[in-house]
Amino acid sequence: PLGDSYIVSSEYFKNFGVRTIEPEQSLYQVDVSLLYISSVEYIRRKAEEERLLKERELEWERRKTEYEKFFQTKSSISSFNYQPIRDTVFTSVLNRNKHWKNKLIIIDVTGSMRPYTDQVKTWYKLNYAQNDPVQFVLFNDGDNCPANKKIIGHTGGIHYCISCDIKTFGDKLEYSRRKGSGGDGPENDLEATIAAINNCSNYTDIILVVDNYSPVKDIELLNQVTKPVKIILCGANNSWVNVDYLDIAYSTKGSVHTIEDDIVNIGNIVDGAKIKIGKNYYILTNGKFVYYKDERK
Repeated sequence: PLGDSYIVSSEYFKNFGVRTIEPEQSLYQVDVSLLYISSVEYIRRKAEEERLLKERELEWERRKTEYEKFFQTKSSISSFNYQPIRDTVFTSVLNRNKHWKNKLIIIDVTGSMRPYTDQVKTWYKLNYAQNDPVQFVLFNDGDNCPANKKIIGHTGGIHYCISCDIKTFGDKLEYSRRKGSGGDGPENDLEATIAAINNCSNYTDIILVVDNYSPVKDIELLNQVTKPVKIILCGANNSWVNVDYLDIAYSTKGSVHTIEDDIVNIGNIVDGAKIKIGKNYYILTNGKFVYYKDERK
């Protein structure tokens, strides 16, 4: 019908094109193009991501008792030869970006993020005396709410530490961990980010510390994030990057940070452009990122 708008979708990329037909009687030709991976490849990659997430969660469940004992005793035990985490991404990023001030730090504190949240606690102990205000918002995807009762935007499990000394932050971190370990893989990153932006004040830089292995459960809330978000990716380690977090940085004109790289201009790239993170390339297509591998020599 004339004068109507038509939304174009593919099976795994919804609403990638909107075209409006003018109300005048005429013959119209509408060209729509999408540069994207095939459905077969999309399914394969999703299965691989789910496999890696499950393996990592099982590994954490196997090791967490020994991990707790190690941090209580600060020494190895006979049944567990603990190796301290080598992915010091949080401290590496903060040390490279000392110009970040009045920080609002939003942290995923679900189970397998434990090595990274301990890293945050250590960093805070070392930097607390620098008289640079830091506000923390900790989220655990629902305070152990069953997965089938979690509602997008209302999952909960968000805890605030607005004016914390070192001990108060440590106590709040332990409390938030005990209240919920996440349960399912995807997390409520955006619900927590929106709550932090709306309920905190007098901050300059918004820093979201996330689990690269965990998809963003509530990505549909992205248009409600109104300020630039700096994303610290835990667990990327020169491997694939979860494109949900690239989409967040792009949409908010924020940035993405790994243990090696600071991608600060991601919000300014044009459609069809590629970026390199670690050894991999990602291409922006119709406002979303997709893993891209150029087979040409």
